[in-house]
Amino acid sequence: MERVVLIGGSGFIGRHLADALVSEGYEVVVLSRTPSVEFVTVPNGVVRYLRWDGVNADELRSHIEASFAVVNLAGAGIADRRWTRSRKAELLASRIYATKALVDAVNGAKVRPKVVIQGSAVGFYGFRYNRKDVIVADEYTEQGEGFLAEVCKLWEDAALPLEEMVDRLAIVRTGIVLGKDGGFMAKLLPSFKMGLGGKVGTGMQPLSWIHIEDEVAAISHIIKNGGSGVFNLVAPQVSSYSDLVAILGRTLRRPTFFTLPEWAVRIMFGAEMANEVLLGGKHVAPKRLEDSGFKFRVYDLGKAIESLVK
Repeated sequence: MERVVLIGGSGFIGRHLADALVSEGYEVVVLSRTPSVEFVTVPNGVVRYLRWDGVNADELRSHIEASFAVVNLAGAGIADRRWTRSRKAELLASRIYATKALVDAVNGAKVRPKVVIQGSAVGFYGFRYNRKDVIVADEYTEQGEGFLAEVCKLWEDAALPLEEMVDRLAIVRTGIVLGKDGGFMAKLLPSFKMGLGGKVGTGMQPLSWIHIEDEVAAISHIIKNGGSGVFNLVAPQVSSYSDLVAILGRTLRRPTFFTLPEWAVRIMFGAEMANEVLLGGKHVAPKRLEDSGFKFRVYDLGKAIESLVK
């Protein structure tokens, strides 16, 4: 049985990915700074949880030795807290230190992994402020401007030495992941269910999203079917925040009259975080993922929302 190691796999995406890989016959080991359990029984097997501090390369080497694939999802949550100077440093350090430790661990392993999937985000392409016009970025688009773009660039660059050490290095730039038990929707749904949902700013922000089922299926597809380089993990449909608001209101049968003005968003979250995360976005296309033969299960935003709230 081939082993897949998930670094930072105790989060929203990691939990779903672990379950999916076990069901496909892999032995799955999740590395976490603070694992609350040693084993988790899932419908088709068991996921093993081990502690790793996020920086110790020697300890990491013992965990990844002779594994088939390593998926690196480590990193503090981008939108969990206001971007103070110390928080921005933490967002960068939590990604760079873990990735550099992975490089050192693979380099020192007697039997190296065959495949490494390196996490990143569509923030690499920068942001467009309050624009719905369709200017699409694909995997060949250059780095954009902004703090998130710089974080993604440094994060990806830290993993590039692995190209010379493993058979395949794939970098996955993920958009907003929609699921009912975590991530973006978990923060959004309570207010909408109470009839207090609505637009943030003008609502014209581009929304590059992906359903959690497609997120984990895409990573599994890359592990199993080959391919290296950059892959955008986003649905092919072009949407905006206004589209999301309208669909949520219609699906939940709740009013969506409320609007959080831009000035209020900037006061609450700071101008930089507000502009990049809440008032800005980028339309991104999954060109290389589709070219590789991947078939999306959920490519319509309306159907995605319905599957999560009904």
